[in-house]
Amino acid sequence: MSTLSTILLSIVLTTAIILLFAYVIGLLMPASHIVSRTSKFEMAPTELWSILVDVARYPTWQPKIKKVTIEDAEAKQDTVVFVEHSSRNRHTIFVHHEREPNRCLVRILEERLNSQRMKKVPTFSGSWTFELSQEREEEKKMTMLKITEQGVIQQPIVRFTHLLFFGFHRRLDRFMHDLHVLVDQRANNKSEATAVEEQEGETSKSLFESVLETSDHNHGQAVDDPTSVYQQVETNDVYSSALQSTLSLGEPKAANEKDWDFMSEIYERTQ
Repeated sequence: MSTLSTILLSIVLTTAIILLFAYVIGLLMPASHIVSRTSKFEMAPTELWSILVDVARYPTWQPKIKKVTIEDAEAKQDTVVFVEHSSRNRHTIFVHHEREPNRCLVRILEERLNSQRMKKVPTFSGSWTFELSQEREEEKKMTMLKITEQGVIQQPIVRFTHLLFFGFHRRLDRFMHDLHVLVDQRANNKSEATAVEEQEGETSKSLFESVLETSDHNHGQAVDDPTSVYQQVETNDVYSSALQSTLSLGEPKAANEKDWDFMSEIYERTQ
């Protein structure tokens, strides 16, 4: 029994020492940090910008986000307040502000646990700055995206765990990864649609050419084959002779009527 108590006491003391050590290290660390990530996307700046500002569709391409609730979208034309509900029992409040359309976007964010009250210190707060630029003027569909995070983690133990296990840039890395997956998927869909359209166009073109070749072949055969021409002429002659014979059937009837009138006149004179 004493041995079991000693083991439990040792575990408790070790855990307390580790937590105390993490707390002290966290206190010595600065509460604020600045990290950034830059990546290139094969897409025009306007298209990439439309993806970034369409916050209602974030759950469709970010697996960690369960839903997005837009709190205030009509306060200002370039400002939106929305809440992201993650699968880790957390929610993040964003104030979305567009400084310069298609070029610069700033978001103020505050992350809390779902069970945490608003009066308590948030687990994370800070801002994200999105900067879009073209690498070269001739490469109109290549966009360079830079995201800079200026964050504050006020809880010392959370700062220590971020430094030791997660890193301060994990949010940016996850966002960039999900965005690349979406852009690549859209590019593949466009290439498949273009291939289908080209295939349909080639099929229609080949069908049209085959119809033209068949028409030209039949026309050439009708002109080059004298037998068919003679058969057509003979057929026309038969039709002409049949028509003449039909018309000639009415001529004897007219002659008989004339002869009958002449005989009637002679008969009347003899009387």
